[in-house]
Amino acid sequence: MFGVSLERAHIEVLAGKDQGNRIKVLFNPAEYSVERGNAYKSTPLPGLGRPLIQFVNGDAATLSMELFLDDWTDPNGPPTISPIPLGGGDSKSVKDRIAEIVGLLDIDEQLHAPPPVSFVWGPLRFDAVLEKVGRKITMFHSDGTPARATLSVSFKEFKPRSRQAPDVRQESPDKTKRRQVRA
Repeated sequence: MFGVSLERAHIEVLAGKDQGNRIKVLFNPAEYSVERGNAYKSTPLPGLGRPLIQFVNGDAATLSMELFLDDWTDPNGPPTISPIPLGGGDSKSVKDRIAEIVGLLDIDEQLHAPPPVSFVWGPLRFDAVLEKVGRKITMFHSDGTPARATLSVSFKEFKPRSRQAPDVRQESPDKTKRRQVRA
């Protein structure tokens, strides 16, 4: 495994005014979790000990993780301290990186909704919308701007209606069908 470069995770904007924009994740997450469930309706009936349970629909999957941001261990160096980035190129402060990720919660003027994104890391490609972001700032520069932060992010699975409609089966084996055959 020596000499093999580590694949970096990124968030790619799929639609809207920033379509194609990639937000680099400085440090790959230590872990992530994916949850998915179904929605059921419970109908109480008099005389029964338990309500009747009926399937309503499937819920979207949720991808959750923590993203670590740090000016001091950023390969490009702390932009607010060092005038020359150590790694060259994409030099952004933690404050800018937080704003870039939190900005994915804002309504895009072309879409009239927050933009769909894709979290990509090696074989994982999760098409979603950013559902929520929690920020924990743990270190500051001398002027009070964030130097180290942990973002708790949650992505909600997203499929455009055009890709969902063909998947929906409008028939069920418990429905009665009637056919008339003539000679």
